[in-house]
Amino acid sequence: MTERRKIVVITHAGGSPRHGPNMRWYYLGQALRELRVDVEIVSSSWFHKYMHPPVIGRSPETEIIDGLHYHWIKTRPYRNRGAAQVLNQLEFTLGCYRAAALIVSRGPDVVVASSPHPLVVYPAVAVAAKAGSEFVFEVRDLWPELLIELGNFGRTHPYMLLLKAAERFGVRKASTIVSVKPGDVEYFEQEYGGVRDRFAYVPNGFLPMSPAGEPPPAVEQARRRYSFLIGYVGALSAYYGLDRLLELACRLRHRSGIGIVVAGQGDRKESLVAKAAELGLENVHFVGSIPRREVPAALDCFDACYVGLEDLAVHRYGVSCNKIYEYMHAARPVIGSYRAGHDPVRAAGCGFSAPPGDYDSLVKGIEALMETPQLAFEYGRRARAYFDEHHDFRIVAADLARRLFGGASGLNRKTREE
Repeated sequence: MTERRKIVVITHAGGSPRHGPNMRWYYLGQALRELRVDVEIVSSSWFHKYMHPPVIGRSPETEIIDGLHYHWIKTRPYRNRGAAQVLNQLEFTLGCYRAAALIVSRGPDVVVASSPHPLVVYPAVAVAAKAGSEFVFEVRDLWPELLIELGNFGRTHPYMLLLKAAERFGVRKASTIVSVKPGDVEYFEQEYGGVRDRFAYVPNGFLPMSPAGEPPPAVEQARRRYSFLIGYVGALSAYYGLDRLLELACRLRHRSGIGIVVAGQGDRKESLVAKAAELGLENVHFVGSIPRREVPAALDCFDACYVGLEDLAVHRYGVSCNKIYEYMHAARPVIGSYRAGHDPVRAAGCGFSAPPGDYDSLVKGIEALMETPQLAFEYGRRARAYFDEHHDFRIVAADLARRLFGGASGLNRKTREE
């Protein structure tokens, strides 16, 4: 590539170091700049996971963060995750239509509609058509399938029907369907057929950037107290199966040298803290949210890291939690409580997992790590090697640029016809 290219991403949650999580396109944007590809992000001003929501006076409002243009669409805050959140999503979708002239004026070569909620495909397709740009549909979570299982929604629920219609529209219109899980091609083939030649696996991960800061004092204190420390870093929500982590702690309570640190915030925190107290779990320590710059240093304090997931049928297409890749980068063995196809931990050979409820296997695995330091070292070595080869965003961005702008899959600057 000689000339600079531009990608505009329309996503409800465009995270950044300033605002909070969901930083996939921030990292990709930084890595793509080195490849002469500029990324601009159109995002909602309110999302429940933002740590510091942007404060804007008009809509849209443009902000430059570390060289990336963010175009904020003003949306109303919400406290509860039900109807108010859906209204926020609809408000963002309509706001993107109103901002279409601005987005088109940025001259995108590619317009990406990035989920989780697929309603963003509608304004993205319209913008791509007006700009004469390629339309790419990126799927980070399979909505509505995930919500149907996790939230016990019926398939005929109006919101589920709306999401399914948006997904169908996005698949039909996209020249490329991007997913963070390789197995999702099986889902799209089953649901729509004829998509394999348009499917691209662009994995999750991140861009290693700043050096590690200091670990939080509470983590350092736990490190000094235990000979073997297990860490969890991430959201405290129902999806991550943290009740099972407490049950695992019960099975390990007789081993005084084993401690567990839980770092993060979320709607399950109060109930998890209460349950740990009820069970008398003195080996579990909740340390709150850790600033991103301190996460690498905190991970360095752990001997192994935990990830759990709800037991959902949709996981047969794979899992792609970013915390797994943070654990890999830190060269830490991964302890998994989930059932999944296309499992990155199994692919990397960097730890072990067991189906939800199989605590005996997890306890045996943890005891093996404690008793065989060479095994823990080898798991950590494999983890970091696998991250460097597959999930470092310098590698991921180069592959994405080749897919979009190079060779037979390069741009044709036309939105796919119906």
